[in-house]
Amino acid sequence: MIQLIGYGFAGLLRTLLVWPTYALYPNQIPSISLLQSMHFGGLLNRKKMKYFWMGNSFLVISDSVY
Repeated sequence: MIQLIGYGFAGLLRTLLVWPTYALYPNQIPSISLLQSMHFGGLLNRKKMKYFWMGNSFLVISDSVY
């Protein structure tokens, strides 16, 4: 019975809980921008990927040295 009440509230609050796909948590913005830059094509994407791999390579080499 309690589950049905939950489904009822979810149905009533659908416009607030389900549909706003643009709502993001601020701590997720860096991850989202990284994933978008890796998956969307274009010249700017290649430049960003080059810097990403250069930074990643630097971190791996510097961690392996120390």
